Order: sequence, then C-alpha cells, then structure tokens
Amino acid sequence: MCSCPRTLPLLLVGLLVGGWPGLAVGADAARPPQGGIRIQCVPGHVRLGVDREAEVRIELAAEATGLEVFASSGDLGPVTQVKPGVFRATYVPPRQRLPLEVILVALARGPRGTLDGWSVLPLWGQGEAEVRTRAGAPVTLQVGGQSFGPVQADGRGVARIPVAVPPGVHEAFFGKRRIALGVPPQPFLHAVAERREVRADREETVAIRLYSLKPGKASPRPGDFSVSRGTLSAPAGLEPGVFLLKWTVPPGPAGSLELKGSVTGDREGAVSVRVAAVPGPARHFEMRVDPEELVASEEVRVAVEVSARDAAGNPARAGLRLESDFAGEGALTERQAGEYAGVFRFAPRFGTREQVELRLLAGEASAPVLTRTLKLRPAVPARVSVQPLLPMLMADGRSEAVWRISVEDRFGNPVREPRPEAVLARELACKLLPKAPGTYELRYVPPVARVDHLSELEVRVGEARGRGTLPLLRRRPVLLVAPRVGLVTNLGDVLAPSVGLRLEAWPLPQWPALGLLLDTGYLGFSRTGGEVAPGFTGRNEWFDTTVAVGLRTLKEKGLQGWVAAGPSVTRVRSRVAWSEGPALEEGTWVLGAQAMVGMGLPLGRGQPFLEARFSWFDDPSLRVLRGALWGGGLHVGYRLELY
Repeated sequence: MCSCPRTLPLLLVGLLVGGWPGLAVGADAARPPQGGIRIQCVPGHVRLGVDREAEVRIELAAEATGLEVFASSGDLGPVTQVKPGVFRATYVPPRQRLPLEVILVALARGPRGTLDGWSVLPLWGQGEAEVRTRAGAPVTLQVGGQSFGPVQADGRGVARIPVAVPPGVHEAFFGKRRIALGVPPQPFLHAVAERREVRADREETVAIRLYSLKPGKASPRPGDFSVSRGTLSAPAGLEPGVFLLKWTVPPGPAGSLELKGSVTGDREGAVSVRVAAVPGPARHFEMRVDPEELVASEEVRVAVEVSARDAAGNPARAGLRLESDFAGEGALTERQAGEYAGVFRFAPRFGTREQVELRLLAGEASAPVLTRTLKLRPAVPARVSVQPLLPMLMADGRSEAVWRISVEDRFGNPVREPRPEAVLARELACKLLPKAPGTYELRYVPPVARVDHLSELEVRVGEARGRGTLPLLRRRPVLLVAPRVGLVTNLGDVLAPSVGLRLEAWPLPQWPALGLLLDTGYLGFSRTGGEVAPGFTGRNEWFDTTVAVGLRTLKEKGLQGWVAAGPSVTRVRSRVAWSEGPALEEGTWVLGAQAMVGMGLPLGRGQPFLEARFSWFDDPSLRVLRGALWGGGLHVGYRLELY
C-alpha cells in the first residue's frame, strides 16, 4: 500500500521567549563589524513557543555615545551597560506562528560620525505536520536538514509529527515525496532612521538605513520609496545588504512623517519607517485678554489666554509666566501644547494710573516676548472733597478765592469722568480748571464784604456730593500808624519814660493776619553821684529802630490783639560831668531785639491800645555804661488806620 502524504500547513503556535544555552552566537555573528558595532545573540536562534527571550549583546568603542538598538520584529528591552563598550538588551519574539528572520540593528555616535552594526536572529516555527499513510506505518519527516519522527500512523493511517521549521524552509520530505509546508514569504527588508525626531520649524535631513536579507537579489532603486513630506535621495550602498537614503524634510506641520515603499512591489520587499516632526522653540506669541478695560472693584481680574507657535506655526511648549508693571499676581497653566490660560488679579486701588502693562516672559529671560496694555478705569464717584487753599480770605473785590476739589471712588482712585458741577451759594461766576486726574481747581473773586461771612461751595459728581466753606472777611486795615508813650524798666535801678511811633503794613490779602512793622522809639534817663560822688551827673539816651514781623487777630468786633518780634538797632549816647569840670560824651551802635504784645478796642478810625514790650541789647562797652541791656515796658497809644 502506498503512502499518501498530504500537504498541510504547520500549526505554529504560542510564543514566549527562552534560550538554548548550547548555542552561543547568532547566525551571522562572525560577520566583521564594518560599521563599528558588533551584535551577538544568545541563543543563536529562538524557537517560537519554546524560548521566551534571547539576550542581545552589543560591543562598540568605549567613547561612543547615544546607543540605540532596533528590531525588525518583536520587542527589545532597555539597553544597559555591562562595562565600557559592552551593552546588553533582552529580546522578546513576536506573537506569531510562522518562522521569521529578525534583523537587529544598533546605531551610535562616534568621534567621526555614525556607528552602526547589524545581525540576523532566526525565529524557528513550532507545530505539527499531519501525514496520511498506511495504518501502523512509521513516518519520518525531513525538514531543513533535520529529521523528525518516526511516528507510527494510527489505525486510520494518520501520523502527526512535531516539527521545528527554520526561516527560509518551505517544504518537508517524506521519503522522496515533497510536502509543501504552506509558509508564506516573509519580509526581508528593514529600515531604520538615524533620528527618531526632526524639528518641524526648519529643514532637516534624516539618514535612513536599509538592511536587506537578499542583497544580491533585490536592491533598492530610485522611485521604490515615497515620503509623506519632503524628498529622497537615490539609495547608496554602504556594504553588502546595507543602503543609505537621505530624506530631506522641509518646514511644515508637526506630526508623524512616513517613508514607505517596496523593492519588489509586494509585502515581501516592503518597508515603512516613521519619524516624528516635533515643534521647534516658540517664536510667535499671541495674547488675548478679557476684559481689555479694567474697572476698579473688590476683585479686579483679567482672563489671559496665550498661544505659542514655532517658526512654522506649530503649537510649541514654552515655560511662560506673566508679570505686570503694577502690583498683581497670576499664573499661566498649559491646557494643551502651545495653549496657555490663567487669571491675573490686581489691587482695586491703582491711584492715578490710567493703564497697566501685562508682560509675557518665556523661560528664564528677563525681557518680555510680548506685552499687552490694559486700560484702568475707576469705579463710580463715591467721595467728593472740597477744600479752600487758604483758611480765610479778605473779600476786597480783588482777591481770588481758590478751592481744591478731588473726586474719588470708594477705593480711593481719582475719578476723571464725569466733570464736577460746582454750585456757589450766591451764583458767582467761577472757573473750574483740571489740575490732575480727579483733581480740579475752582477760582472766583468774591465781592466786597461789608461784614464777615462764610462762602459756601457745593460740588456734585453723579450721585456724590461735597461741600466746603471759606471765611470771607470784610476789608481790614492795611496801613496803620501807632504813636505811643509809656515807661521802661530793667526791674532794678532804671525806670524811664519812653515814646515811640510805629508804622504797620498788612499787605497780603491772602494772609491778612500777617504783617510787617517798622517801630522807632526814644528812651532817656539820668543818674547822679549823690552822697557817694557829690557833683557827678550822667545821662543816657536810646534811639532804637526795630523791624518786626507781626500777627494780628481778625475779629470784626470786640477786643483785638497782636504780637510782633524782630531785630533792632539802637544808637546809645552817654554824657558824664563832674562838678564844674569838663563833660565826657560817648556814643555807639548796639544790636538787639524787641518783642511786643498788645490789645485794643475799635474806636473811631483806630484803636486805643495797651502794649507790653520786651527788649534786649548787646553790651555798648562805654566807659560809664557796660553790660548787656535788657528791660520791659508798658505803653499806651492809638493805632490810626491810614488805609
């Protein structure tokens, strides 16, 4: 009875990774490392469903940096350093049934450029082959130079033989019979980009390395590949099975870019590689604020939104912060790439400021990348202050009354609008002049006052009101002359009569209580020797002139008073005689000071008054008159109003 083999696909099942310690290196570990990196695998091949993992060992120059390892299929764990120039990684095969050759690639940066190395790790498929023959017949299969079996066929003539199929083997032999295993062709080309990322805001060039398991049968040609953006150079051979493409990427949108193509026109020779185009540094900023005009309130806040873009217009991340030229606080939060939002708060009292500048800063830079000016507006008027510049005013028909008016909101900010409305009690013509934000000056000339009275001013600004009063005085005397007589004593041995004349000027209408006094006086007294010095006689005379600054009360009726003080200069003359002998006369100028305080009652065109005076003079240094001179006096007189 003839055996009847059937062509059945292999049932290659399960995949977990392990290792055969008996196999030390990969299939082409002996390949010389033309690119400067050597890759070895332990075990040298992986049995799908049996071996769970393999160790990948990478050797390269100790000074190389930036090592990366790629696999055309399956997963590679983190690369760890064993010692200088030696690294290891764990390879986990893919979850599939079919045998496969995995291309392992390592790239690094050396002193003279890119270093690379590559190796092939075979993945053997595991499964069962079903063969029909006569019942009880032994069945042995030959697969890729290996024998599997014998397995005795069952009573129905069916034998199931476990087999391991290496990559590239597509048939088995049962005796001289050929049995197709049904293994489809597998990819033989792998592409690796030397860079995983490019800047989207500028032109970049990426080196793409192609690794082929069939270097002599299918070489890449110009036109085999296309890119989602940019241009490709013609493939250049670096070594057998390794080709280089230069991919030039122009500026454009950020995102994933793809190179794809096939050297054979089908899946077996197809390849695809992706590169991420990432945004560059933020170069363009846009700030949006709401509101653009801030009104004083319990919480002055502005919502801020900022967009950051790179040179190509892609959303770009940037460490952004907000500052202002006025006290405030706030922070920006990144909502998504290139989009920031936050709230900035200000104090409700901003004084005379009419605007505030928001400054956007990036990173640690001190110069702003963008500024935005916001208008500041006070709240509605809440307080009106009305104050005269002078405490009182002489209403002579010429002097001008000046008022200071200030308008504020409830936070103390000056209010510029609306303009105040001033109402005078007697409806006098007035001028309202702006002096500063929220500050005005009101000027008018009161008519001649016949009696002292108050000038009242009311100011309205919206619903706010303010009132003030200014005492208006009838005209007070400006020029007076005051003769006087009295006695002066040093509270010792001198008591002498004194006469004088004073001219008073009170010229300032704005300050009618302040005046200037020019006072002159005469004082003389005599002495004799008595029983101690019979025949001795002496006489001393003072002629003094004083310039004093005075203050007076401005009461319209009743008792009025004044005080004055100032420097004085005196001419002292002394004459001494002894019996019938010759007389000795001396004279000198002496500096001093005088002060006076007086009071009087209006009577007629003036005031009879009583005045106390105090004086001090320096030492005249005369032969018969030595030592500082001081004293006090009491005088009566009459202050006559000249004007």
